[in-house]
Amino acid sequence: ERLNYTPEITADGRFIRVNLDRPLWHQAADTVTEEEYERFYRHLTKDWEPPLAYCHFFCEGDVDFTAFLFVPHHDEFTLTQELERPLPGTENMKVYIRGVYITQQVDQCLPPYLSFIRGAIFAEDPPLDQLDKETLAHLPRHVRPKIISKCFEMLHDLMKEESTALKFFGAFASYLKRGMNEDPELIAELADLLLFHTNRSGSAMISLSNYLQKKSRTQSEVLFVTGCKPADCETTFKQFLLPGDFEVLFVVDPFDESTIMRLNC
Repeated sequence: ERLNYTPEITADGRFIRVNLDRPLWHQAADTVTEEEYERFYRHLTKDWEPPLAYCHFFCEGDVDFTAFLFVPHHDEFTLTQELERPLPGTENMKVYIRGVYITQQVDQCLPPYLSFIRGAIFAEDPPLDQLDKETLAHLPRHVRPKIISKCFEMLHDLMKEESTALKFFGAFASYLKRGMNEDPELIAELADLLLFHTNRSGSAMISLSNYLQKKSRTQSEVLFVTGCKPADCETTFKQFLLPGDFEVLFVVDPFDESTIMRLNC
Protein backbone atom coordinates (compact mmCIF):
# COMPACT_ATOMS: atom_id res chain seq x y z
CA GLU A 1 0.00 0.00 0.00
CA ARG A 2 1.52 3.32 -1.07
CA LEU A 3 -0.77 6.23 -0.35
CA ASN A 4 1.14 8.88 -2.31
CA TYR A 5 1.24 6.89 -5.52
CA THR A 6 -0.30 8.94 -8.34
CA PRO A 7 -1.99 6.68 -10.90
CA GLU A 8 -1.87 7.56 -14.58
CA ILE A 9 -3.93 6.31 -17.50
CA THR A 10 -3.50 6.51 -21.23
CA ALA A 11 -6.09 8.41 -23.25
CA ASP A 12 -5.67 9.25 -26.93
CA GLY A 13 -2.00 8.29 -26.73
CA ARG A 14 -1.30 10.66 -23.86
CA PHE A 15 -0.65 10.04 -20.18
CA ILE A 16 -3.16 11.81 -17.96
CA ARG A 17 -2.58 12.19 -14.24
CA VAL A 18 -5.73 11.06 -12.45
CA ASN A 19 -4.93 12.38 -8.97
CA LEU A 20 -3.74 16.00 -8.99
CA ASP A 21 -3.80 16.42 -5.20
CA ARG A 22 -0.67 16.39 -3.10
CA PRO A 23 -0.69 13.84 -0.26
CA LEU A 24 -2.15 15.30 2.93
CA TRP A 25 1.03 14.56 4.89
CA HIS A 26 2.93 16.86 2.51
CA GLN A 27 0.54 19.74 3.15
CA ALA A 28 0.26 22.25 5.97
CA ALA A 29 -2.75 21.72 8.23
CA ASP A 30 -4.27 25.10 7.34
CA THR A 31 -4.41 24.16 3.64
CA VAL A 32 -6.42 20.94 4.12
CA THR A 33 -10.22 21.10 4.10
CA GLU A 34 -12.54 19.28 6.48
CA GLU A 35 -13.88 17.27 3.54
CA GLU A 36 -10.34 16.10 2.73
CA TYR A 37 -9.74 15.03 6.33
CA GLU A 38 -13.01 13.09 6.37
CA ARG A 39 -12.18 11.38 3.07
CA PHE A 40 -8.74 10.44 4.38
CA TYR A 41 -10.28 9.11 7.62
CA ARG A 42 -12.72 6.90 5.73
CA HIS A 43 -9.90 5.55 3.58
CA LEU A 44 -7.74 4.88 6.63
CA THR A 45 -10.35 3.27 8.90
CA LYS A 46 -13.16 2.12 6.61
CA ASP A 47 -15.54 3.88 9.01
CA TRP A 48 -18.68 5.18 7.30
CA GLU A 49 -19.16 8.06 9.76
CA PRO A 50 -16.96 11.19 9.89
CA PRO A 51 -14.73 11.53 12.97
CA LEU A 52 -15.86 13.42 16.05
CA ALA A 53 -12.53 15.26 16.09
CA TYR A 54 -9.17 15.17 14.36
CA CYS A 55 -5.66 16.54 14.72
CA HIS A 56 -2.96 17.03 12.07
CA PHE A 57 0.54 18.07 13.12
CA PHE A 58 4.21 17.89 12.23
CA CYS A 59 6.91 17.15 14.81
CA GLU A 60 10.66 17.61 14.59
CA GLY A 61 13.07 15.71 16.82
CA ASP A 62 14.95 12.44 16.85
CA VAL A 63 12.38 11.34 14.29
CA ASP A 64 10.66 13.90 12.08
CA PHE A 65 7.10 12.85 11.39
CA THR A 66 3.64 14.03 10.42
CA ALA A 67 0.69 12.50 12.26
CA PHE A 68 -3.07 12.38 11.86
CA LEU A 69 -5.21 11.52 14.89
CA PHE A 70 -8.96 10.85 14.75
CA VAL A 71 -11.67 10.25 17.35
CA PRO A 72 -14.39 7.97 15.92
CA HIS A 73 -18.09 8.29 16.68
CA HIS A 74 -18.36 4.77 18.06
CA ASP A 75 -16.17 2.26 19.81
CA GLU A 76 -15.25 -0.49 17.39
CA PHE A 77 -14.43 -2.84 20.26
CA THR A 78 -15.49 -3.05 23.86
CA LEU A 79 -12.77 -2.34 26.39
CA THR A 80 -12.70 -6.03 27.31
CA GLN A 81 -12.16 -6.97 23.69
CA GLU A 82 -9.35 -4.42 23.44
CA LEU A 83 -7.61 -5.96 26.45
CA GLU A 84 -7.85 -9.44 24.94
CA ARG A 85 -6.23 -8.37 21.70
CA PRO A 86 -2.43 -8.60 21.35
CA LEU A 87 -0.59 -5.32 21.83
CA PRO A 88 -3.65 -3.32 22.91
CA GLY A 89 -3.61 0.30 21.83
CA THR A 90 -1.28 -0.16 18.87
CA GLU A 91 -3.28 -1.62 15.98
CA ASN A 92 -5.12 1.63 15.31
CA MET A 93 -1.98 3.66 14.60
CA LYS A 94 -0.67 2.85 11.14
CA VAL A 95 2.92 3.72 10.31
CA TYR A 96 4.20 4.78 6.90
CA ILE A 97 7.79 5.53 5.97
CA ARG A 98 8.31 7.57 2.81
CA GLY A 99 4.69 6.92 1.88
CA VAL A 100 5.02 3.14 2.11
CA TYR A 101 2.84 1.28 4.59
CA ILE A 102 5.07 -0.47 7.13
CA THR A 103 3.00 -1.77 10.04
CA GLN A 104 0.07 -1.24 12.37
CA GLN A 105 1.60 -3.37 15.13
CA VAL A 106 3.98 -0.82 16.66
CA ASP A 107 4.47 -1.52 20.38
CA GLN A 108 3.54 1.20 22.86
CA CYS A 109 2.50 3.83 20.34
CA LEU A 110 -0.52 4.57 22.56
CA PRO A 111 -1.43 3.38 26.05
CA PRO A 112 -4.41 0.98 26.19
CA TYR A 113 -6.77 3.63 27.55
CA LEU A 114 -6.27 5.71 24.38
CA SER A 115 -6.56 2.74 22.05
CA PHE A 116 -9.88 3.98 20.64
CA ILE A 117 -8.03 6.73 18.75
CA ARG A 118 -7.35 6.00 15.08
CA GLY A 119 -4.50 7.54 13.16
CA ALA A 120 -1.48 7.38 10.93
CA ILE A 121 2.15 8.40 11.31
CA PHE A 122 4.22 9.40 8.28
CA ALA A 123 7.99 9.51 8.68
CA GLU A 124 10.71 10.14 6.12
CA ASP A 125 13.49 8.35 8.02
CA PRO A 126 15.01 5.85 8.08
CA PRO A 127 15.44 4.96 4.38
CA LEU A 128 13.52 1.84 3.45
CA ASP A 129 16.71 -0.10 2.65
CA GLN A 130 17.89 0.50 6.25
CA LEU A 131 14.64 -0.50 7.92
CA ASP A 132 14.84 -3.45 10.31
CA LYS A 133 13.02 -4.82 13.37
CA GLU A 134 15.31 -2.98 15.78
CA THR A 135 14.58 0.36 14.10
CA LEU A 136 10.82 -0.30 14.26
CA ALA A 137 11.09 -1.26 17.93
CA HIS A 138 12.67 2.11 18.79
CA LEU A 139 10.29 4.23 16.72
CA PRO A 140 7.47 4.38 19.34
CA ARG A 141 9.87 5.67 22.01
CA HIS A 142 10.49 8.75 19.89
CA VAL A 143 6.91 9.46 18.78
CA ARG A 144 4.88 8.31 21.82
CA PRO A 145 5.22 11.41 24.08
CA LYS A 146 4.17 13.82 21.33
CA ILE A 147 1.33 11.55 20.16
CA ILE A 148 -0.09 11.29 23.70
CA SER A 149 0.23 15.05 24.24
CA LYS A 150 -1.61 15.79 21.01
CA CYS A 151 -4.30 13.23 21.84
CA PHE A 152 -5.13 15.05 25.07
CA GLU A 153 -5.01 18.42 23.34
CA MET A 154 -7.51 17.16 20.75
CA LEU A 155 -9.79 15.62 23.40
CA HIS A 156 -9.81 18.74 25.56
CA ASP A 157 -10.81 20.83 22.53
CA LEU A 158 -13.55 18.31 21.76
CA MET A 159 -15.01 18.67 25.27
CA LYS A 160 -15.63 22.39 24.78
CA GLU A 161 -18.72 21.63 22.67
CA GLU A 162 -21.41 20.12 24.92
CA SER A 163 -23.17 17.91 22.35
CA THR A 164 -19.88 16.55 21.00
CA ALA A 165 -18.59 15.99 24.54
CA LEU A 166 -21.66 13.93 25.43
CA LYS A 167 -21.27 11.76 22.32
CA PHE A 168 -17.61 11.19 23.05
CA PHE A 169 -18.12 10.45 26.73
CA GLY A 170 -20.99 8.07 26.01
CA ALA A 171 -18.78 6.04 23.69
CA PHE A 172 -15.41 6.08 25.47
CA ALA A 173 -15.95 6.86 29.18
CA SER A 174 -14.76 3.40 30.28
CA TYR A 175 -11.38 3.96 28.59
CA LEU A 176 -10.84 7.28 30.37
CA LYS A 177 -11.80 5.87 33.77
CA ARG A 178 -9.46 2.93 33.27
CA GLY A 179 -6.70 5.42 32.51
CA MET A 180 -7.39 7.19 35.82
CA ASN A 181 -6.53 3.96 37.62
CA GLU A 182 -3.51 3.09 35.49
CA ASP A 183 -1.66 6.32 34.77
CA PRO A 184 -1.13 8.46 37.90
CA GLU A 185 1.04 10.94 36.00
CA LEU A 186 -1.88 11.96 33.77
CA ILE A 187 -4.75 11.90 36.28
CA ALA A 188 -5.33 15.65 35.93
CA GLU A 189 -5.49 15.42 32.13
CA LEU A 190 -7.93 12.51 32.28
CA ALA A 191 -10.07 14.08 35.01
CA ASP A 192 -10.77 17.04 32.72
CA LEU A 193 -12.50 14.63 30.31
CA LEU A 194 -14.90 13.00 32.81
CA LEU A 195 -18.59 13.92 33.10
CA PHE A 196 -21.02 13.29 35.96
CA HIS A 197 -24.57 13.97 37.06
CA THR A 198 -24.81 15.79 40.41
CA ASN A 199 -27.52 16.82 42.85
CA ARG A 200 -27.53 20.22 41.12
CA SER A 201 -27.07 19.36 37.46
CA GLY A 202 -30.54 17.93 36.77
CA SER A 203 -30.58 15.99 33.51
CA ALA A 204 -27.31 17.56 32.36
CA MET A 205 -23.80 16.31 33.10
CA ILE A 206 -20.92 18.45 34.29
CA SER A 207 -17.21 17.95 33.92
CA LEU A 208 -15.22 16.78 36.89
CA SER A 209 -12.88 19.73 36.47
CA ASN A 210 -15.88 22.09 36.64
CA TYR A 211 -17.08 20.34 39.79
CA LEU A 212 -13.69 20.72 41.45
CA GLN A 213 -13.53 24.42 40.56
CA LYS A 214 -16.97 25.08 42.09
CA LYS A 215 -16.35 22.97 45.17
CA SER A 216 -16.97 24.78 48.44
CA ARG A 217 -13.90 25.95 50.34
CA THR A 218 -15.12 24.00 53.36
CA GLN A 219 -15.31 20.82 51.26
CA SER A 220 -11.93 19.09 51.34
CA GLU A 221 -12.89 15.95 49.42
CA VAL A 222 -14.93 14.87 46.41
CA LEU A 223 -18.35 13.76 47.68
CA PHE A 224 -20.36 11.11 45.86
CA VAL A 225 -23.40 8.86 46.17
CA THR A 226 -23.56 5.46 44.45
CA GLY A 227 -26.52 3.94 42.66
CA CYS A 228 -27.63 2.07 39.56
CA LYS A 229 -28.87 5.26 37.89
CA PRO A 230 -28.99 9.01 38.66
CA ALA A 231 -32.55 8.74 40.02
CA ASP A 232 -31.41 6.19 42.63
CA CYS A 233 -28.58 8.50 43.67
CA GLU A 234 -31.03 11.40 43.94
CA THR A 235 -33.26 9.39 46.27
CA THR A 236 -30.34 8.38 48.47
CA PHE A 237 -29.04 11.94 48.57
CA LYS A 238 -32.42 13.29 49.75
CA GLN A 239 -32.56 10.69 52.50
CA PHE A 240 -29.18 11.70 53.87
CA LEU A 241 -28.97 15.45 53.34
CA LEU A 242 -25.54 16.79 54.17
CA PRO A 243 -25.16 19.92 56.29
CA GLY A 244 -23.76 22.84 54.36
CA ASP A 245 -23.85 23.84 50.72
CA PHE A 246 -22.28 20.80 49.05
CA GLU A 247 -22.50 19.45 45.53
CA VAL A 248 -22.41 15.67 45.33
CA LEU A 249 -21.50 13.49 42.36
CA PHE A 250 -23.84 10.68 41.35
CA VAL A 251 -21.77 7.55 40.74
CA VAL A 252 -23.55 5.02 38.52
CA ASP A 253 -20.69 3.24 36.73
CA PRO A 254 -18.56 0.42 38.20
CA PHE A 255 -15.40 2.37 37.34
CA ASP A 256 -16.59 5.61 38.96
CA GLU A 257 -15.95 4.85 42.62
CA SER A 258 -12.32 3.82 42.11
CA THR A 259 -11.87 6.80 39.79
CA ILE A 260 -13.03 9.26 42.45
CA MET A 261 -10.95 7.55 45.10
CA ARG A 262 -7.92 8.23 42.94
CA LEU A 263 -8.77 11.94 43.10
CA ASN A 264 -9.20 11.86 46.86
CA CYS A 265 -5.80 10.20 47.40
